[in-house]
Amino acid sequence: MKRTLNPGYKFNVYSETMGAYIFENDMPCNDTYIVDVPDGKHTLHFYQTSMLSEQIGVDDMYRQLLTVPSTLPERNSSNDFQYGDKREVLSAQAVLMRQLNEHCFGGNLDLNIKKQRDDFQKCLFRPPADFYLRMLGTYGVKGALTRGNGTKGRVTMVNVPLCGIVPDGVTGLKNNANRQHVIAAGMSCAGTRRSHPTLVEEPRRDEETGLDVSYYAQQKRRVLEDLARYDEDKREREALAERRVGMARRAMGKYAKVLGEPSAARFFPGIEKDIRRRANAPRPDSLVDDDTVDQIRAQIKANGWTFGAEGPGVGRHLMAAVTPGSVLRFGSCTAHADCNATATTDSYLGAGSQQGAFCAATGLCDACATCQWGDTDAIDGTCPSAGCPHGGNMPRCVDATKLMEGFECRDRYDFELWQYHEQGTAVSVGGALPAQMVYVTPFNRLVGPVMVSQRRRPLGECSSIFNPTVQAFANLSGCQEDKAYDGAHYGFNPVFVPTSGIYNGKQDPDRCLDPRPSTPNPAPRALRPQNSRHRAPP
Repeated sequence: MKRTLNPGYKFNVYSETMGAYIFENDMPCNDTYIVDVPDGKHTLHFYQTSMLSEQIGVDDMYRQLLTVPSTLPERNSSNDFQYGDKREVLSAQAVLMRQLNEHCFGGNLDLNIKKQRDDFQKCLFRPPADFYLRMLGTYGVKGALTRGNGTKGRVTMVNVPLCGIVPDGVTGLKNNANRQHVIAAGMSCAGTRRSHPTLVEEPRRDEETGLDVSYYAQQKRRVLEDLARYDEDKREREALAERRVGMARRAMGKYAKVLGEPSAARFFPGIEKDIRRRANAPRPDSLVDDDTVDQIRAQIKANGWTFGAEGPGVGRHLMAAVTPGSVLRFGSCTAHADCNATATTDSYLGAGSQQGAFCAATGLCDACATCQWGDTDAIDGTCPSAGCPHGGNMPRCVDATKLMEGFECRDRYDFELWQYHEQGTAVSVGGALPAQMVYVTPFNRLVGPVMVSQRRRPLGECSSIFNPTVQAFANLSGCQEDKAYDGAHYGFNPVFVPTSGIYNGKQDPDRCLDPRPSTPNPAPRALRPQNSRHRAPP
């Protein structure tokens, strides 16, 4: 999946022994690194180096995560690279959801290319609510910091999990606690246009049949119909191949007899192979072929769906309803009562989940896992509570503040390493360096820190300019008045200005600068006198 926007997660390790970071530059969190670390206390730091809250609008966040704009938490970070800020977490996951939607349903996948067709089928056969819940539970990075144990093994010093808005997001819909967490944060959609996650295109109903005729629904029906008639098509293709091979064999015999060349039969295996290849080619408009059918079935089976001799499954004879309550998975239906709830085990939801089926908006019976937003998922706009006890009730609008209650995401982990010294003892790294003479010029030696103080007169009206036009222009910026010096701070510290070449987004202005009142806008910070506490924080 192409990611045009990325949070830019990075890390570094601060060593108290060294009084500095282990890596000269913060490292991306997408590789394995091996580095020598001195004994002592250390801190593993994480950063999000791209502020996605500035790159996605609140309306777009609502379309992706259903979070009502007025309930979104404000950014509350001490620096630009803060990892785990609540607003950044929601923004990052909304961006990821949007990219997933564009990848799956935005028309970017070429269904004539096998790998992209496989990706599209994975998008179709995973319950939309599962994508949504997994997205809410997978912010940040996951990994471990380890050291050697003296043999071939490793000892884990720090284990870093993903940060989840929902209790166990990596399990998605399989853990009902994830779903209940979102339901508890639901709110009224009054004044807000209702949305649906994992769909770029809004569902559209046919006025006569009530079926969903959106691109998503049509493509899903198309894959299922191609899959349903695959076996029948394959039998027809194999029969056609046998007829053509037989005709070619007879023709080859006549050809060899006429030419008096019995060895002409040696050409037949190649001819037969080519005939079978051509005859066995599936319909050009089919999304299912010999190379993909097993993978599609495996993907569907992973979601609790079965086939043929294995039990209730897909077959051409199932595409039409016979008697109410007898239609199996992907059989045609017009009401929930048509679907066989007892023969449809929703194994996707895991152990202890209920059996059940419903009539989906596609006009086909489906498992209850796919019925979470009844007004768009079900043919009549509601998930049957009796048939799908774990279905329905997912809100269309979510209070982001409630959703983020209790959310925590650590951006630093302390650990100690003692391999060559006793724990808690002093550690010397490289010994003390000799004093060095530093010369500014050949005859000027730097003997200590240099502090430069500046002051300026206050700005006022340009009353000394007599030309009214020039005066009006000058007043746009003001003129210095011949009064006492102005004590207000001025200028900007380039360390905190993103466009500066020495910008460092992980620096905390409140720890690096004198804690006196400054402009209420935290970025960029006004340049203020710095005291002895001005240093890079660990």
